Amino acid sequence: MTTEGIDSELVQRLADKAKNEFASQTSVCIVAADDLAGHVGSGVILKTARGIPFLLTARHLLEDDLPQGWRPIRVLAPGVSREGGEFRDAGTSVHFFPGAHDDGKPVDVAIVTLKKGLHSDFAPIAASLDVVDGADDVLSTDVIFAVGMPNYLAFKDPGAANRYLLSTVTYVTGVKGHDKKGRLEIEWGEATVGPENKAFPQLADRPELAEFSPGATVQLGHPRGISGGAVWRLRGAGRGEFWAPSTHARLIGVPVSFDERSTEYAESSVKWASWLRELAGRIDAGTIE
Repeated sequence: MTTEGIDSELVQRLADKAKNEFASQTSVCIVAADDLAGHVGSGVILKTARGIPFLLTARHLLEDDLPQGWRPIRVLAPGVSREGGEFRDAGTSVHFFPGAHDDGKPVDVAIVTLKKGLHSDFAPIAASLDVVDGADDVLSTDVIFAVGMPNYLAFKDPGAANRYLLSTVTYVTGVKGHDKKGRLEIEWGEATVGPENKAFPQLADRPELAEFSPGATVQLGHPRGISGGAVWRLRGAGRGEFWAPSTHARLIGVPVSFDERSTEYAESSVKWASWLRELAGRIDAGTIE
C-alpha cells in the first residue's frame, strides 16, 4: 500500500474515528478474581471467520489464578454497556501462547473462549481476524495508539454496589523500537484525553479524575490495568483507496509490561498472529470451546 500524498490532518481525523468507533469499542476490562482488588487488566474482542467472538489478552493476568483449578474470568465491555455495569462471568477456556522468548520466559499472550450465551452480546463489538497483522513495521506517516483500561480509571459505581464505572484510554503514541525480546517499545507519558473518555463528576472523592475530561492534556498515570489491551497501527489510505478502520487499522501488539518510567512493552503480533489464526480455526471447527 502506498502512503504517498497522504494529508496528515486527514490521517489524524481518521485516527480519531478509528479510536472512537473501532478500537475503543473492541476493548474490554477483565478480572480473573473476585473484583477490582484482583488481577485487573484489559482485553480485545475478536471474532473467528464464522463470527464467533473470543478474547485476546495478556497471559500474566490469568496464569496466577488458574493453576489450582478454573476460576471465573469476568468481563465488562463498554462497547456493550456504555454506562458501565456488572462484570459477567464470560470465559469457558484459556489458551496460552505455547512459545517462549530467548530468555525462556513465556510470550505473554493468551486467548479466552467465551460462553455461547454471551456470543450475541460480544459479536457486534468484535473485530475480524483481518485486523491482526503478522508484521509490526511502522512508517513515519502511521498513527500509533494504545488502548486499554488503567486501574485508576476503573472503580465501583457509588450509586450501585455491584456496578462499576470505567473509562478507556486511547492514547496516540509512538513505537520507539524493539527490546531484546522483540517486544514493541511504546512511549507512555503525556496524552490528550479523547472525546470517547468520560468524566465521572459524581465521584467527589476522586478529584484527580476531573483532569480526565475530553480535550484536556494530562500526564498519564501508571498503566497498570492496560496489560492485555492493544497497540494499533493506523495507516492512511493511498490515492484512490477507500479508507475504513477495518481495512487500515491493524492490531500489532498486546501491552504487557512497564519499565516504571516512560516505556510500555507490548508483545509483537509477529510472535503470535499465526497462532491466533490457527486457534480461531479450531474454535470454528468446534475442536475447542
